[in-house]
Amino acid sequence: MRRIGAVINPNAGTLAPAAAKERLRELRAQLEARVAPGWLAIVPGPQVGTEIERLKDLGAEVIVVGGGDGTLSTAAQLLMDTPIALAVLGLGTRNHFARDLGVPLEPVAAIGLLDRMQVHAVDLGEVNGHVFINNAALGPYPRLVAERERTMRARGWHKWQANIAAMLILLRRIRQMKLVIEQDRQRTTYRTPFVFVGNNEYTGAIMADSKRASLSDGLLWFCTARAHGRWALVRMAWQLGAGGIDRIEDLDAQRLEAVTVHTRRPQAVVAIDGENRRLDTPLRFRIRRQSLRVVGP
Repeated sequence: MRRIGAVINPNAGTLAPAAAKERLRELRAQLEARVAPGWLAIVPGPQVGTEIERLKDLGAEVIVVGGGDGTLSTAAQLLMDTPIALAVLGLGTRNHFARDLGVPLEPVAAIGLLDRMQVHAVDLGEVNGHVFINNAALGPYPRLVAERERTMRARGWHKWQANIAAMLILLRRIRQMKLVIEQDRQRTTYRTPFVFVGNNEYTGAIMADSKRASLSDGLLWFCTARAHGRWALVRMAWQLGAGGIDRIEDLDAQRLEAVTVHTRRPQAVVAIDGENRRLDTPLRFRIRRQSLRVVGP
């Protein structure tokens, strides 16, 4: 029998308090029947990494991680290139990673995958040593994330409400970036309002029903776009958030193993799986082929 541990972030998602409490009770009951004694931790997001490291040291072969994509991204960073399999419980708002893996979003059904234990290897993206399970972005999206988090703290709104308010503010502030894109030792200068780098290829709206047909093609999906004039930028921002990145006019999308982005500044804010990070430039993106073992259907 495999040695299974579990770490759950109880604060993930936007359930009402009563529903969140009931979900946690159900998760605890299901997991306690499967994990080793003392190997179930229910902790807030900042403590998830510490608990995963503890389970690694105890010799866990499978670690169940429940939370949103930010929590799962933390887990991927710690479990990549190890023999330990990640079992995903999508408890967040969007749950893009769980959806694209084909993992059921109903917790009991997702935990049931442990009984069949089908393990697959999937890719991860990486930028300057930080991995991403979904995507990394420069331009409007990092600013949208920052504005959304500010609004949530100030007003106590749910994430979807804050997203709408942040988008309206963003439409007034969007601007072009001058970048140098380096690939295979060739450099090209771009003026673009955004850079979007997917862990494998996306279709659909990035903030709504985006999806990936595969997480193991071994290629980044590197996207920029050219826009001339303020209204073109506004239209592009709206298409990015609502209509889908694959519907943006003048989209330049490439499937690459690696690419480097040079900016004018020594640092850049990059949204990595929805969490903003300030990274030194240049930004070196690469795909990490089949570097994460996951429990799937």
